[in-house]
Amino acid sequence: MTIPVIYILSNGRSGSTLLDLLLGTHPAIWTLGEAQILPWELKEDRLPCGCGKKLTICEFWQPILTQITLDEADYPIEYFREKHRAGRAIRWAHLYDIIRHQPSVRRRAGIAAYGAINARYFSAVKSAAERQMKRPMSWLVDASKDIYRLFWLQQSDHFDLRIIHLTKDPRAFVYSMTRASPYDTRQKRLRFTGRWIFENALQSRLCTDPALSKSVYRLQYEELAKRPGKTMASLGKWLGVDPTGFATEEFRQQENHAIAGNLMRWRAGEIRLDGKWQRGLPTTHQNAIWALSGALARKYDYHR
Repeated sequence: MTIPVIYILSNGRSGSTLLDLLLGTHPAIWTLGEAQILPWELKEDRLPCGCGKKLTICEFWQPILTQITLDEADYPIEYFREKHRAGRAIRWAHLYDIIRHQPSVRRRAGIAAYGAINARYFSAVKSAAERQMKRPMSWLVDASKDIYRLFWLQQSDHFDLRIIHLTKDPRAFVYSMTRASPYDTRQKRLRFTGRWIFENALQSRLCTDPALSKSVYRLQYEELAKRPGKTMASLGKWLGVDPTGFATEEFRQQENHAIAGNLMRWRAGEIRLDGKWQRGLPTTHQNAIWALSGALARKYDYHR
């Protein structure tokens, strides 16, 4: 039996934590947060569980950690996360696999092993969530964002996947990635513009796989932030759950045991569209970013 999983696919800092939190407010949906970072979070003891406690003492995670393998030598859960907070955007050995929608023969054994260990992980979480909430869970959410992880999960055939391809205006993305830098950011802005183009082009390519194309929902961060209630109702219909079941007004008060994500997970406040890039990013830089990324951005219904 396949495991039902909603996978959030996006660039970093593009609203995945907000979407993850909102999905998790539905009584039939349980979110793991950035599922692949679990081993790193346990090792580094850096961020708490979504409930605010350390993962090692969280009553939800404690029994699960005794059931799953975290020290698999060849294909562990964090296989696509060499660093705690970063995975590589370009993996030359895997690019051709994604472009042609088919893994090479030499990677199939790895995909099978990776899929199996993640299936045990997700099954343990689903069972624990259903025991705790005393009701069945229609979907689990993985907000890992990583395209290479998604491709391997899909190819393993252990999961019934629904993919939310979440995008952010390229100018807002570049501003978000560079605004904290104390140095001249011209080169960084050029580099992150290239990253936005590359990652979204590759994500779009994966989503055209005939096996996935009917399971993909394209969503703008801006639309989610401006109209969260309407957006989540539309997502609910697509997922086959009660579209009125999302608690968008009280999303920070809902029980949450998600892993990692943006620090907004632990902050208070209402949903608000972040438009600081329009004031903080020089017009010449906005124009340069758009000149490079506009052709792809228009496909996602962004405009100058």
